[in-house]
Amino acid sequence: MIRIFTVAGKELLLLRRDYGGVLVLFFMPAVLVLIITLVQENVMELTGEQLTTLVFIDEDQGGMAKDFLDAIADDGSVEVVSWPPDRRKEALSAVNNGDYTACLILPAGTGKELEKSLTLTSQDLADQSQADSLSQPIVHFDPAILPAFRAGLLGKLQMAFAQVEMAEKIRFLGKHLTSKLMGLGIPAQYLSEEELGLSSLNRQLMLVTDQGAEISEVQPGVVQQNVPAWALFGIFFTVLPLGGALLRERQSGVWTRFMSMPISTFSLLAGKVLAYLLVCLLQFFVIYLIGSQFFPVLGLPAFSISAAPVEVLFIVCGASLAACGYGLLLGVLCNSYEQVSMFGSISIVIAAAIGGIMVPVYAMPETLQRLSVFSPLNWGLTAFHDVLIRDESLWAMQGGVLRLLLFFCCCIVLAWRMSRPKL
Repeated sequence: MIRIFTVAGKELLLLRRDYGGVLVLFFMPAVLVLIITLVQENVMELTGEQLTTLVFIDEDQGGMAKDFLDAIADDGSVEVVSWPPDRRKEALSAVNNGDYTACLILPAGTGKELEKSLTLTSQDLADQSQADSLSQPIVHFDPAILPAFRAGLLGKLQMAFAQVEMAEKIRFLGKHLTSKLMGLGIPAQYLSEEELGLSSLNRQLMLVTDQGAEISEVQPGVVQQNVPAWALFGIFFTVLPLGGALLRERQSGVWTRFMSMPISTFSLLAGKVLAYLLVCLLQFFVIYLIGSQFFPVLGLPAFSISAAPVEVLFIVCGASLAACGYGLLLGVLCNSYEQVSMFGSISIVIAAAIGGIMVPVYAMPETLQRLSVFSPLNWGLTAFHDVLIRDESLWAMQGGVLRLLLFFCCCIVLAWRMSRPKL
């Protein structure tokens, strides 16, 4: 055991002199988790998940504008800024320059045309074209807005006007029924909208409830996705300095001299694993501090593992051992430092891409979703999600950790067999 700790101390001393390696291990994942999280949080605005600013110009000057504002306020994700009709050109210019997301114009006479259309429709005209020829609300979008967001905001506006139209139809129906029933001699006090049961027709009875919000206190978002994801990415990049250090020892003859000493190959490899396991734990701690302490300063949600610290420690240790085993295997298989750096970095980036680090797995094509199960980074990220988002127990997330440990065992056994002295 003393020999293992001695080898681990030697590795840490060598790593301390490798400024480039330390920069890769600590600075790169810290910068990535900051930049990617901030970028994705900002992109959420373009996908309608954050508050959208809408300029509203009421040229109709009737009651429809108030009904629309009440309907769109129920959505909660659209902030409406009302401008007077004489600033129409200015509003369109502001939207075109990107100062506002969109501009909605309610043309003059829209309310009266709707009332006229309802009247014509109630008369059961043979030619319904007159009833259908309404002035339609017009929306102008910022040209840089993504098509998906345009469609989402357009759907919200359409739903708001559908509520306005339904309310107007109910009012018209009340007047129409009142007129007809009064002609039959029914007293007016019995013909109000409340008495006729029309006042509740505009109330939505069937609502879809998000049951997932009651399952876990931690809701999925860019922070819960990116902090564990890029922490795993940084952990697996330890293969570069670890594999490179082992390769240099083999090329310089140091490894051969170690083999001539009374120390086993297992002790040498175990010492390297122990050293870089500590490095990986320190890596995750740095990323955790950024997510929990620095993110709130930037206006982002804080990352927390308080609900499952033991489970998170198991996952980090499993991922760290998998990364160390892969690094040792590369150090044995490769014949030059260029091979270690190129093959190691490319393989990690590919594993991260298909493993859900850069893009969530559910957003990938079906083929890549099937390939993601072969990525060790996906095993670790899935285990993080099971614990932190799905609120699973240690037993439920053990599948991902066991895969990581099995991957480590396979790599370390191969590295041990290939690095033993030839007899």
